[in-house]
Amino acid sequence: MSKIYKTFEVQENETSVDLRGRYSKHEATSETVTIRGIIADSTPQEMERWNQIQHPVTHTIAQKGKPVGKEGDYLIMPTEKRKFKIQKVNNPGALDLWTLYYVEERRDV
Repeated sequence: MSKIYKTFEVQENETSVDLRGRYSKHEATSETVTIRGIIADSTPQEMERWNQIQHPVTHTIAQKGKPVGKEGDYLIMPTEKRKFKIQKVNNPGALDLWTLYYVEERRDV
Protein backbone atom coordinates (compact mmCIF):
# COMPACT_ATOMS: atom_id res chain seq x y z
CA MET A 1 0.00 0.00 0.00
CA SER A 2 1.09 3.52 -0.58
CA LYS A 3 2.23 5.97 2.07
CA ILE A 4 -1.11 7.75 1.94
CA TYR A 5 -2.67 4.95 4.00
CA LYS A 6 -1.97 5.09 7.74
CA THR A 7 -2.36 2.32 10.31
CA PHE A 8 -4.72 2.94 13.23
CA GLU A 9 -5.41 0.81 16.28
CA VAL A 10 -9.03 0.78 17.43
CA GLN A 11 -9.26 1.19 21.20
CA GLU A 12 -12.67 0.52 22.70
CA ASN A 13 -13.67 2.36 25.85
CA GLU A 14 -16.15 1.16 28.41
CA THR A 15 -17.93 3.20 31.01
CA SER A 16 -18.68 1.89 34.48
CA VAL A 17 -20.38 3.29 37.57
CA ASP A 18 -18.57 3.12 40.90
CA LEU A 19 -20.18 2.71 44.34
CA ARG A 20 -20.72 6.47 44.63
CA GLY A 21 -22.61 6.62 41.33
CA ARG A 22 -19.79 8.31 39.44
CA TYR A 23 -19.00 7.35 35.88
CA SER A 24 -15.48 6.25 35.08
CA LYS A 25 -13.97 5.21 31.79
CA HIS A 26 -11.43 2.48 31.41
CA GLU A 27 -9.92 0.74 28.43
CA ALA A 28 -11.52 -2.49 27.34
CA THR A 29 -9.37 -5.58 27.58
CA SER A 30 -10.31 -6.94 24.16
CA GLU A 31 -7.73 -7.76 21.51
CA THR A 32 -6.24 -4.98 19.40
CA VAL A 33 -7.92 -4.37 16.05
CA THR A 34 -6.08 -2.40 13.38
CA ILE A 35 -7.41 -0.61 10.33
CA ARG A 36 -5.78 1.23 7.44
CA GLY A 37 -7.18 4.57 6.45
CA ILE A 38 -6.59 7.95 4.90
CA ILE A 39 -6.60 10.97 7.23
CA ALA A 40 -7.52 14.51 6.20
CA ASP A 41 -7.84 17.76 8.14
CA SER A 42 -11.37 19.09 8.50
CA THR A 43 -12.19 22.35 6.76
CA PRO A 44 -13.12 25.38 8.89
CA GLN A 45 -16.72 25.01 7.65
CA GLU A 46 -16.86 21.36 8.81
CA MET A 47 -15.36 22.28 12.18
CA GLU A 48 -17.95 25.02 12.70
CA ARG A 49 -20.84 22.75 11.66
CA TRP A 50 -19.76 20.01 14.10
CA ASN A 51 -19.14 22.51 16.92
CA GLN A 52 -22.74 23.71 16.56
CA ILE A 53 -23.99 20.26 17.51
CA GLN A 54 -21.37 20.02 20.29
CA HIS A 55 -19.22 17.37 18.63
CA PRO A 56 -15.86 18.99 17.87
CA VAL A 57 -14.18 17.46 14.83
CA THR A 58 -10.62 18.10 13.66
CA HIS A 59 -10.09 15.34 11.08
CA THR A 60 -11.88 12.87 8.83
CA ILE A 61 -10.53 9.34 8.44
CA ALA A 62 -11.67 7.24 5.47
CA GLN A 63 -11.40 3.46 5.77
CA LYS A 64 -12.16 0.99 3.00
CA GLY A 65 -14.78 -1.55 4.12
CA LYS A 66 -17.37 -1.85 6.85
CA PRO A 67 -17.12 0.09 10.14
CA VAL A 68 -14.85 -1.31 12.82
CA GLY A 69 -14.90 1.48 15.40
CA LYS A 70 -17.93 3.14 16.97
CA GLU A 71 -18.70 6.51 18.52
CA GLY A 72 -16.71 7.01 21.70
CA ASP A 73 -13.87 4.68 20.66
CA TYR A 74 -10.37 5.93 19.91
CA LEU A 75 -8.26 5.53 16.77
CA ILE A 76 -4.59 5.54 17.67
CA MET A 77 -1.65 6.11 15.32
CA PRO A 78 1.13 4.30 17.21
CA THR A 79 3.90 5.39 14.82
CA GLU A 80 3.12 9.09 15.25
CA LYS A 81 1.79 8.86 18.83
CA ARG A 82 -1.53 10.52 17.94
CA LYS A 83 -4.95 9.70 19.35
CA PHE A 84 -8.35 10.50 17.84
CA LYS A 85 -11.76 10.18 19.51
CA ILE A 86 -14.52 9.02 17.16
CA GLN A 87 -17.37 11.53 17.20
CA LYS A 88 -19.46 10.07 14.35
CA VAL A 89 -19.27 7.04 12.05
CA ASN A 90 -20.72 7.27 8.55
CA ASN A 91 -21.24 4.23 6.31
CA PRO A 92 -22.39 5.92 3.07
CA GLY A 93 -25.35 4.09 1.59
CA ALA A 94 -24.97 1.30 4.17
CA LEU A 95 -23.03 -0.60 1.51
CA ASP A 96 -19.92 -1.34 3.62
CA LEU A 97 -17.67 -0.07 0.80
CA TRP A 98 -16.20 2.89 2.70
CA THR A 99 -16.45 4.14 6.26
CA LEU A 100 -15.92 7.75 7.27
CA TYR A 101 -14.89 8.50 10.84
CA TYR A 102 -15.33 12.09 12.01
CA VAL A 103 -12.80 12.43 14.81
CA GLU A 104 -11.34 14.88 17.28
CA GLU A 105 -7.61 14.73 17.92
CA ARG A 106 -6.98 14.37 21.64
CA ARG A 107 -3.73 15.27 23.35
CA ASP A 108 -5.00 15.10 26.94
CA VAL A 109 -5.56 11.32 27.12
